Amino acid sequence: MVTMPSYLGVEFLDFDAQGNIIAFGYPGYPVILKTDANGIIDKHFGTNGYVILHEYWSNWGGGYGLKVTSENKILIVFLVYTHTSAGPDDPPKNIIMRLNEDGSIDESFGINGEIILDNITCVNTENDDYMLITSIEYYYDNNGYNQDPYISKYNYDGEMDTNFGANGKAYLTDKKTFSIFPNSIKILNDKSIIAAGYNGLNVAFCKLSQEGNFVTNFADNGRYISNIDNNPYAKHFSNVIEESNGNLFFIGRLTDHTLTHRFFVCGFNSNGTINSNFGENGFLYSDDLLNSPKVVLQNENTFLTGNGKKIISINYNGTLDTHFNNTGSFVFEEFSIRDMKHQTSSKFIVGGREGLVRLNISSEATSIKPNEISNSLFIFPNPVKDILIINNEQLIINNVKICDLLGRVVLLPSFGGGGGGFNVSVLPQGIYFVKLETDKETITKKFVKE
Repeated sequence: MVTMPSYLGVEFLDFDAQGNIIAFGYPGYPVILKTDANGIIDKHFGTNGYVILHEYWSNWGGGYGLKVTSENKILIVFLVYTHTSAGPDDPPKNIIMRLNEDGSIDESFGINGEIILDNITCVNTENDDYMLITSIEYYYDNNGYNQDPYISKYNYDGEMDTNFGANGKAYLTDKKTFSIFPNSIKILNDKSIIAAGYNGLNVAFCKLSQEGNFVTNFADNGRYISNIDNNPYAKHFSNVIEESNGNLFFIGRLTDHTLTHRFFVCGFNSNGTINSNFGENGFLYSDDLLNSPKVVLQNENTFLTGNGKKIISINYNGTLDTHFNNTGSFVFEEFSIRDMKHQTSSKFIVGGREGLVRLNISSEATSIKPNEISNSLFIFPNPVKDILIINNEQLIINNVKICDLLGRVVLLPSFGGGGGGFNVSVLPQGIYFVKLETDKETITKKFVKE
């Protein structure tokens, strides 16, 4: 475990092209931390491994996201309550800041390394080419005070895509009958977008094309709004997951007549209708997490949800994954979960108020079992730009697959068997796994594509 000073913490984490860990957090000070893959702090980053934004200590409002770009630039999105010295009435500001690989401010970005936006509610940085930002537009008209949610698209140089939606804004409202306020955004495999949250006291989500238009053949003209449990109390979706077949899972929180919060997962088909084969008639309820999970981590056949001190693992059919820690859940004694990311197919990093910790995924579907044979096989160079070489003379290799962090096959390179190499230059920068099917067993090795 990487222990943070008592006034620091981790809210978001990501990996650079070399597999180093970049963490962004607070509460005492907004801070960026860099470690190697094994959690050893990089003393050459910032000041002894840390970049602390002291100037925002007294007006810090919280973070929205972190992204390490393909150029190893570090982009953070956060809120401050008074960014300028205009006085106490200065409105809150959302800041996008970019840092260089060594932790210095990238002054070529925006104005002195910053771009200021208004009224951000959530951010998605899972795509390597662009980020999606949900904001609220406030205004008065003849009907009174209005709040219109919308999504905008920015590249990692801070430039808005004005071709997205209407002049750069994809509104999640018809300005009359509904307004969907997202708690999360998900980019689906076909590049369409799901925004999940609430509409008044109802759960709600909508689907947009990659151009920012409602997908009208999905759900009800592109949107789903429902009381969902026939209970007149607040409820919302907090996260959304896509299975490889296009089915969707929405994680949320219900409030019942006793004002008790309850965590639930709802399964949907790819066309936006409830999947009755998931859980019990489409629903899985759990008292394991009283509040809706803050973070979700997908595996090949399961997904992990975490909040507070507890992580639970759920199969895609809506049952508890008892392979995970032999019980389906893992509870920290002294750790508050804020973010989770795959480091390898069998290990993941958890960020929290106390620092960083690494856990194994003890599911049979995702675990890698080291042995003497696999330890004798080497791949190099690592990181690699084009040709990845296998140094092996003991095994007959029958098949090679390249998988991403979710276990999805992204490349089937041709390979002659035995020792040799194959071309991975077509892969985007990132972390991958090469699965080598030999005459004795399947061996998995991690590599970084530059």
